[in-house]
Amino acid sequence: MITQIYSIISVEEALQCVEAGADYIGVLVEDAGRGCPCAVPLETAADIFRALAGKATRVMIPASDREENILHYARTAQPDIVHLSSSFKSSAAFQAKLEAALPGAKIMQAIGMSGPEAYDEALQRQKYADYLLLDSVSSNAQNGGIGAVGVPHDWSISKKIVDAVDIPVILAGGLGPDNVVNAIHTVHPFGVDSLTKTSVKNASGKLLYKDISKVRQFCHLAHSTHI
Repeated sequence: MITQIYSIISVEEALQCVEAGADYIGVLVEDAGRGCPCAVPLETAADIFRALAGKATRVMIPASDREENILHYARTAQPDIVHLSSSFKSSAAFQAKLEAALPGAKIMQAIGMSGPEAYDEALQRQKYADYLLLDSVSSNAQNGGIGAVGVPHDWSISKKIVDAVDIPVILAGGLGPDNVVNAIHTVHPFGVDSLTKTSVKNASGKLLYKDISKVRQFCHLAHSTHI
Protein backbone atom coordinates (compact mmCIF):
# COMPACT_ATOMS: atom_id res chain seq x y z
CA MET A 1 0.00 0.00 0.00
CA ILE A 2 1.60 3.25 -1.11
CA THR A 3 0.93 6.58 0.58
CA GLN A 4 0.66 9.89 -1.26
CA ILE A 5 0.82 13.14 0.71
CA TYR A 6 -0.31 16.56 -0.55
CA SER A 7 0.31 19.48 -0.71
CA ILE A 8 3.95 20.12 0.07
CA ILE A 9 5.23 23.69 0.19
CA SER A 10 8.98 23.43 0.90
CA VAL A 11 12.01 21.17 0.63
CA GLU A 12 12.12 20.85 4.42
CA GLU A 13 8.48 19.78 4.60
CA ALA A 14 8.97 17.29 1.77
CA LEU A 15 11.90 15.62 3.49
CA GLN A 16 9.99 15.50 6.79
CA CYS A 17 7.08 13.75 5.06
CA VAL A 18 9.42 11.21 3.47
CA GLU A 19 10.97 10.52 6.87
CA ALA A 20 7.44 10.09 8.23
CA GLY A 21 6.74 7.38 5.65
CA ALA A 22 5.31 9.06 2.56
CA ASP A 23 6.00 7.17 -0.67
CA TYR A 24 4.65 9.74 -3.13
CA ILE A 25 5.06 13.48 -2.51
CA GLY A 26 2.54 15.80 -4.16
CA VAL A 27 3.17 19.44 -5.03
CA LEU A 28 0.61 21.87 -6.43
CA VAL A 29 2.14 24.34 -8.91
CA GLU A 30 0.38 27.69 -8.83
CA ASP A 31 -1.21 29.36 -11.83
CA ALA A 32 -1.72 33.11 -12.20
CA GLY A 33 -5.11 34.21 -10.94
CA ARG A 34 -5.88 31.02 -8.99
CA GLY A 35 -5.59 31.22 -5.23
CA CYS A 36 -5.26 27.51 -4.52
CA PRO A 37 -4.24 26.65 -0.93
CA CYS A 38 -0.65 25.42 -0.58
CA ALA A 39 0.19 26.13 -4.23
CA VAL A 40 3.85 26.99 -4.80
CA PRO A 41 5.75 28.77 -7.58
CA LEU A 42 7.15 26.58 -10.33
CA GLU A 43 10.71 27.25 -9.16
CA THR A 44 9.86 25.99 -5.67
CA ALA A 45 8.35 22.81 -7.10
CA ALA A 46 11.55 22.22 -9.08
CA ASP A 47 13.64 22.68 -5.91
CA ILE A 48 11.45 20.22 -3.99
CA PHE A 49 11.63 17.60 -6.70
CA ARG A 50 15.42 17.91 -7.03
CA ALA A 51 15.76 17.34 -3.28
CA LEU A 52 13.53 14.25 -3.47
CA ALA A 53 15.42 12.51 -6.28
CA GLY A 54 15.88 8.88 -5.28
CA LYS A 55 13.96 9.39 -2.02
CA ALA A 56 10.29 9.42 -3.10
CA THR A 57 8.06 9.43 -6.17
CA ARG A 58 7.50 13.06 -7.17
CA VAL A 59 3.97 14.05 -8.20
CA MET A 60 2.99 17.42 -9.66
CA ILE A 61 -0.51 18.89 -9.88
CA PRO A 62 -0.58 21.84 -12.27
CA ALA A 63 -3.20 24.37 -11.19
CA SER A 64 -3.46 25.42 -14.83
CA ASP A 65 -5.91 23.80 -17.22
CA ARG A 66 -3.94 24.91 -20.30
CA GLU A 67 -1.95 22.21 -22.05
CA GLU A 68 0.99 24.45 -22.91
CA ASN A 69 1.37 25.47 -19.26
CA ILE A 70 1.16 21.89 -18.03
CA LEU A 71 3.89 20.79 -20.44
CA HIS A 72 6.08 23.76 -19.47
CA TYR A 73 5.66 22.98 -15.78
CA ALA A 74 6.59 19.35 -16.40
CA ARG A 75 9.73 20.24 -18.35
CA THR A 76 10.82 22.68 -15.66
CA ALA A 77 9.92 20.84 -12.45
CA GLN A 78 10.79 17.32 -13.70
CA PRO A 79 8.22 15.28 -11.74
CA ASP A 80 7.89 11.52 -12.03
CA ILE A 81 4.10 11.83 -12.37
CA VAL A 82 1.85 14.59 -13.69
CA HIS A 83 -1.44 14.56 -11.78
CA LEU A 84 -4.32 16.05 -13.78
CA SER A 85 -7.14 17.27 -11.55
CA SER A 86 -8.39 20.37 -13.37
CA SER A 87 -10.83 20.54 -16.26
CA PHE A 88 -7.97 19.44 -18.53
CA LYS A 89 -8.10 15.69 -19.20
CA SER A 90 -5.48 13.39 -20.62
CA SER A 91 -5.73 12.07 -24.18
CA ALA A 92 -3.62 10.09 -26.62
CA ALA A 93 -2.31 13.38 -28.02
CA PHE A 94 -1.36 14.67 -24.57
CA GLN A 95 0.38 11.40 -23.71
CA ALA A 96 2.58 11.84 -26.77
CA LYS A 97 3.32 15.48 -25.99
CA LEU A 98 4.23 14.73 -22.38
CA GLU A 99 6.53 11.92 -23.46
CA ALA A 100 8.29 14.35 -25.80
CA ALA A 101 8.53 17.03 -23.11
CA LEU A 102 9.57 14.74 -20.24
CA PRO A 103 10.42 11.21 -21.36
CA GLY A 104 9.27 8.55 -18.92
CA ALA A 105 6.85 10.76 -17.01
CA LYS A 106 3.61 9.07 -15.97
CA ILE A 107 0.07 10.47 -15.92
CA MET A 108 -2.26 10.32 -12.92
CA GLN A 109 -5.81 11.21 -13.96
CA ALA A 110 -8.20 12.38 -11.25
CA ILE A 111 -11.76 11.10 -11.42
CA GLY A 112 -14.38 13.21 -9.68
CA MET A 113 -16.49 10.85 -7.59
CA SER A 114 -19.77 12.69 -8.03
CA GLY A 115 -21.89 9.55 -8.32
CA PRO A 116 -22.36 6.34 -10.34
CA GLU A 117 -21.36 8.15 -13.55
CA ALA A 118 -17.77 8.19 -12.26
CA TYR A 119 -17.53 4.48 -13.07
CA ASP A 120 -17.99 5.03 -16.79
CA GLU A 121 -15.59 7.96 -16.78
CA ALA A 122 -12.92 5.87 -15.07
CA LEU A 123 -13.26 3.12 -17.67
CA GLN A 124 -12.82 5.71 -20.41
CA ARG A 125 -10.00 7.72 -18.83
CA GLN A 126 -7.83 4.73 -17.94
CA LYS A 127 -6.82 4.47 -21.61
CA TYR A 128 -4.88 7.72 -21.34
CA ALA A 129 -3.31 7.39 -17.90
CA ASP A 130 -0.91 5.30 -15.84
CA TYR A 131 -2.84 5.83 -12.60
CA LEU A 132 -6.34 6.88 -11.64
CA LEU A 133 -6.97 8.94 -8.51
CA LEU A 134 -10.52 8.80 -7.15
CA ASP A 135 -11.34 12.01 -5.33
CA SER A 136 -14.31 13.84 -3.85
CA VAL A 137 -15.80 16.79 -5.68
CA SER A 138 -17.10 20.25 -4.85
CA SER A 139 -18.90 22.62 -7.16
CA ASN A 140 -16.89 25.45 -5.61
CA ALA A 141 -13.43 23.90 -6.04
CA GLN A 142 -11.02 26.13 -7.91
CA ASN A 143 -9.19 23.24 -9.55
CA GLY A 144 -12.11 22.17 -11.69
CA GLY A 145 -14.16 20.57 -8.94
CA ILE A 146 -11.93 17.59 -8.09
CA GLY A 147 -10.16 17.36 -4.74
CA ALA A 148 -9.34 19.47 -1.68
CA VAL A 149 -12.84 18.87 -0.30
CA GLY A 150 -11.86 17.05 2.89
CA VAL A 151 -14.78 14.61 2.95
CA PRO A 152 -15.05 11.01 1.72
CA HIS A 153 -17.22 9.92 -1.19
CA ASP A 154 -19.14 6.70 -1.87
CA TRP A 155 -16.49 4.00 -1.49
CA SER A 156 -18.75 1.34 -2.99
CA ILE A 157 -18.36 3.07 -6.37
CA SER A 158 -14.62 3.35 -5.80
CA LYS A 159 -14.44 -0.40 -5.17
CA LYS A 160 -16.28 -1.10 -8.44
CA ILE A 161 -13.73 1.02 -10.28
CA VAL A 162 -10.77 -0.71 -8.61
CA ASP A 163 -12.20 -4.08 -9.65
CA ALA A 164 -12.85 -2.99 -13.24
CA VAL A 165 -9.82 -1.02 -14.42
CA ASP A 166 -6.43 -2.29 -15.50
CA ILE A 167 -4.21 0.41 -13.98
CA PRO A 168 -3.35 1.27 -10.35
CA VAL A 169 -5.94 3.28 -8.43
CA ILE A 170 -5.19 5.71 -5.61
CA LEU A 171 -8.05 6.53 -3.26
CA ALA A 172 -8.36 10.13 -2.06
CA GLY A 173 -11.04 12.30 -0.52
CA GLY A 174 -11.16 13.06 3.20
CA LEU A 175 -8.70 10.35 4.22
CA GLY A 176 -6.80 10.61 7.48
CA PRO A 177 -5.63 8.51 10.40
CA ASP A 178 -9.24 8.14 11.54
CA ASN A 179 -10.52 6.32 8.45
CA VAL A 180 -7.65 5.12 6.27
CA VAL A 181 -7.74 1.53 7.55
CA ASN A 182 -11.46 1.21 6.86
CA ALA A 183 -10.96 2.80 3.43
CA ILE A 184 -8.28 0.28 2.49
CA HIS A 185 -10.34 -2.70 3.66
CA THR A 186 -13.38 -1.42 1.76
CA VAL A 187 -11.85 -0.32 -1.55
CA HIS A 188 -8.62 -2.34 -1.91
CA PRO A 189 -6.76 0.45 -3.74
CA PHE A 190 -3.15 0.52 -4.90
CA GLY A 191 -2.57 3.52 -2.66
CA VAL A 192 -4.15 6.16 -0.44
CA ASP A 193 -3.83 9.94 -0.58
CA SER A 194 -4.16 12.53 2.16
CA LEU A 195 -4.33 16.31 2.03
CA THR A 196 -6.86 17.93 4.34
CA LYS A 197 -6.75 15.56 7.32
CA THR A 198 -2.95 15.62 7.58
CA SER A 199 -2.69 19.41 7.33
CA VAL A 200 -2.75 22.27 9.82
CA LYS A 201 -5.49 24.83 9.12
CA ASN A 202 -6.15 28.36 10.27
CA ALA A 203 -9.33 29.51 12.02
CA SER A 204 -11.20 29.84 8.72
CA GLY A 205 -10.18 26.36 7.59
CA LYS A 206 -7.50 27.37 5.10
CA LEU A 207 -4.75 24.77 4.71
CA LEU A 208 -1.39 26.07 5.94
CA TYR A 209 1.18 23.27 6.15
CA LYS A 210 1.52 19.59 6.99
CA ASP A 211 1.02 18.14 10.46
CA ILE A 212 3.96 15.75 10.42
CA SER A 213 2.68 13.71 13.36
CA LYS A 214 -0.56 13.05 11.47
CA VAL A 215 1.38 12.26 8.29
CA ARG A 216 3.43 9.71 10.23
CA GLN A 217 0.33 8.15 11.77
CA PHE A 218 -1.47 8.01 8.40
CA CYS A 219 1.49 6.37 6.67
CA HIS A 220 2.05 3.86 9.45
CA LEU A 221 -1.58 2.78 9.45
CA ALA A 222 -1.70 2.49 5.67
CA HIS A 223 1.53 0.52 5.44
CA SER A 224 0.40 -1.81 8.23
CA THR A 225 -2.95 -2.61 6.63
CA HIS A 226 -3.01 -5.66 4.38
CA ILE A 227 -5.65 -6.59 1.82
